[in-house]
Amino acid sequence: MVLRRLYTVVGILILGMALLGGLQLVTSSTPAGDISGTLGRQLLLVSPPSGQVQLLATLPVTVHVQIALTNTTGFIASAQPAAYASVRASGADALLLDSDTRNKVYYFLDAQAKNAHLLADRWGTTVYSDDRQILLAIPAARERSFLDAVAQNPIHIELLTGKPLYLGERAGTTVPKTVTGEANAAVASLLSLVTPDRLSAIIADLSGNRSVSINGRTLTLFTRYTFSKQIGDATSYVRQALARLGLSPQDVPWSYGRYSGVNIIADIRGRSNPDRIWLIGGHVDDTSQTPYTRAPGADDNASGIASMLVIADILRQHQFQDTIRFVAFSGEEQGMWGSKSYAGRLAASGAQIAGYIDLDMIGWDGDNDHRVELHSGTRQSSIVLANAFAAANARYGSGLIIEIKQGTASRFSDHSSFWDVGYPAILAIEDFFADGRAADRNPRYHNSGDLLANVRLDYVTRYTQAALATIAELAGLTDTQTATPTPTSTASLQATPTARPPSPSTATATLTPTPAGGTGTCRDLMANGNMEAAFGWTFGRTARPASYTDAAVFAGNHGLRTGIEPWTLDRRSHSSAYQSVAIPQDAASALLTAQIRRGTGDGTGDYQEILLLTPGYRLVRTLYRGLANDADWQTVRYDLTSLAGQTVVVYFNVYNDGDGRRTWMYADDVHLSVCIP
Repeated sequence: MVLRRLYTVVGILILGMALLGGLQLVTSSTPAGDISGTLGRQLLLVSPPSGQVQLLATLPVTVHVQIALTNTTGFIASAQPAAYASVRASGADALLLDSDTRNKVYYFLDAQAKNAHLLADRWGTTVYSDDRQILLAIPAARERSFLDAVAQNPIHIELLTGKPLYLGERAGTTVPKTVTGEANAAVASLLSLVTPDRLSAIIADLSGNRSVSINGRTLTLFTRYTFSKQIGDATSYVRQALARLGLSPQDVPWSYGRYSGVNIIADIRGRSNPDRIWLIGGHVDDTSQTPYTRAPGADDNASGIASMLVIADILRQHQFQDTIRFVAFSGEEQGMWGSKSYAGRLAASGAQIAGYIDLDMIGWDGDNDHRVELHSGTRQSSIVLANAFAAANARYGSGLIIEIKQGTASRFSDHSSFWDVGYPAILAIEDFFADGRAADRNPRYHNSGDLLANVRLDYVTRYTQAALATIAELAGLTDTQTATPTPTSTASLQATPTARPPSPSTATATLTPTPAGGTGTCRDLMANGNMEAAFGWTFGRTARPASYTDAAVFAGNHGLRTGIEPWTLDRRSHSSAYQSVAIPQDAASALLTAQIRRGTGDGTGDYQEILLLTPGYRLVRTLYRGLANDADWQTVRYDLTSLAGQTVVVYFNVYNDGDGRRTWMYADDVHLSVCIP
């Protein structure tokens, strides 16, 4: 075994400091959720004899991190000065990395990243380095300046804390079960609900592609950098989105030194084993070369948060044996501050964490080969979790090419925080790390060019479908539905229905309610039918596109607007909002209901309509077409039972002919209730 110790000359980089925002200063010495811990006086690299990892527990050291070495395993540990000789005498191989840790902080840097060694030379002393990682000692007084400098470079980092590493598998943690056999039809029926449109809408919101409404304020998320003021807006967006899904999100605070922030969590509580918890999510913060002013972070990591929110929206209507917990961490770009705190809290409380799927950067596929990386490390429970993901991908035909990394797994994301406390976890990421083959690393990583326009939406969709299938199987979906929907459209955000769908000569439905008489187990197929979230509906890209609105609301805080309101400049335009739904083959009843309020100043030319279209946007049925003014909200109901087994697009549209007299239609509480006998 060869251990390398590299010493470098400390350089100085003068960097203009931006004003502090976003994070709160911590004044108490050891606040709840603090991740700091205490390092011993000396820092060591210890490698016990093969197969004798438990020897570490007998040594006068505190082990902090496990790293992969050539043909063996190494551990970063700290100890008092007298301990070094005892470690060597035990038979373990040991190397003194730093003889005095006082007034220093330590960070791992991704050695494969551009400028990694240059940054190390400028900001501190390299105490260990190999082809995957650099361990850098930095004067504590320079930590904030170092973090701002790193933020402007395409590089992953990880904070080395003084917390002890949990050796082996945590007691009470069950190795994830292996799911075998044919695809579960109930799980398969959910995958068509994952669409590029649903994902792109959330990525657009988080990356500043469009303005969003957060806590009653309209704003644009120009950055989600941890030290910016807008990190609070970003976490509020996630909290609000989960709340609108009815999932009761919670803030879980964290702190590190002078700084503190929050993670957001929300549960679908398990029916049989509620204490057994599966985690899925990612980090909400981001960075770029201009972190305080413009850091869109569409791939890193709006893609992962969008995936998590879409999965939450789909699964919230179903029941599971185990609890599914959706998580959004902050402080990841500074070295996993938020997740280190949260994983430590879980371990301290004895929580039964069955596994964590960390979705981090799942939006870039430059060579279009659909290759992904699952980083499991070498612990058996995490390997089984990665294998379960790979099996679900194959079983449900998501079409990803999966590379599972064990000995060469990276620590540079929130999954490693769970490894360190003994919980199973995997990093699910795009083809990012070189490992015997060239990586397809996003050229806009940590750059203001990381925009929605550069995200491969088909790739994100496939990744999300595989993640949904994995978590649904592992948590034990208990629904009895066996829907087998027709494949839906996978058009991108740019795709819209034909500007003017074919119109029949006469309407085939009226506003008269049509009872369906459904029985059995019922569920709602519409996504965001109450209009309280930022996804679910696609808006046609026309001169006057539809939008969510707070100007006309039946219930809650938001409704849906199609058409042109009286105070808006008239123009010849369609204005449509639509989404695809798959009606189960064995549905005993399918009832579409909505609240609508129509308005017009026109007499001819304009029209309002509610249609059913095929996934290719051909007319299936005209539910309503007319031109009306409503003094109040009207309830409409349409019996769609005869369409069982079909995938249809529910399509609200208003056409204005541009003659100066405007027509509009509001909608709210749109639901498609299906009942299975």
